[in-house]
Amino acid sequence: MNREVSRKLRENLRQARKLKGMSQKELAEKIGVGNTTVSNWEKGHTEPSLDAISHIAWALDAQINDLIPPFDEINEAILSQQERLFLSKYRTLDPDGKGAVENCLDYEHRRAQTQIKEETVELKLFHMNTDYDKSSVIHIKENPVEYPQIEVPHLIERVAAGFGNYVGENFAHEPMSLPANEIPPRTTFVLSIYGDSMVPRYCPGDIVFIEWLPVLENGDFGVFVLNGDLLCKKYVEDDCTRQVRLVSENAKYEDIVIREYDNFRVWGKVVGVRKMAEKEKGE
Repeated sequence: MNREVSRKLRENLRQARKLKGMSQKELAEKIGVGNTTVSNWEKGHTEPSLDAISHIAWALDAQINDLIPPFDEINEAILSQQERLFLSKYRTLDPDGKGAVENCLDYEHRRAQTQIKEETVELKLFHMNTDYDKSSVIHIKENPVEYPQIEVPHLIERVAAGFGNYVGENFAHEPMSLPANEIPPRTTFVLSIYGDSMVPRYCPGDIVFIEWLPVLENGDFGVFVLNGDLLCKKYVEDDCTRQVRLVSENAKYEDIVIREYDNFRVWGKVVGVRKMAEKEKGE
């Protein structure tokens, strides 16, 4: 139990008992516990179980809520300001959004636990060997998390992060197997990047995860078909003129301005990226 919550419980228990005019021994006898048990609860040496708290409330003619701090107080005591902000934002999300947060949280929790285990093994080796040399430490992953492979449609034509890749109107695809934890929610298909116009955000060889959407918000990164070319760019729309530009991250590439006569379509929004360079380095 959180230290602050435990303190509140002790105070409420002592106050309710005295308000009832009952000694610690009398309360102990009434709820059927040892003579020193109530004293230990009020001093913080031990903590009553939820079942014991219900018996205490009955014996003192009180409500359980009179003993246990209200949720808002528990929340205030346990969570930091930033954690409370995250929680308030989470509660405003729709089911898809909550699912995305939960998937990410679960993955990061597992990754952190694995890292903690590795650091523990390294620490044990340090204590066992007075001539410790970090370069000689063997990192051991205990119970590595294995995620199932899921097939997602992978467009055979690579998406250009450069001057474009002519694909015509037929977009052939084949299944690509990826670990379930690496596939963002709402992914419709994946594409391979080539060209350097989106470096460092998206680099040659990266896999981008796309949610099929016909319309994007200003500032979204997406995949577009422009006069038969498949492009990955940032979508920018002028608030006044409604002029659309496709913007590169690499400064050496000029913006692509969409004209009235262009055959232009939004193909989807980038919802994630698999950095191939990092994957190869890790392997």
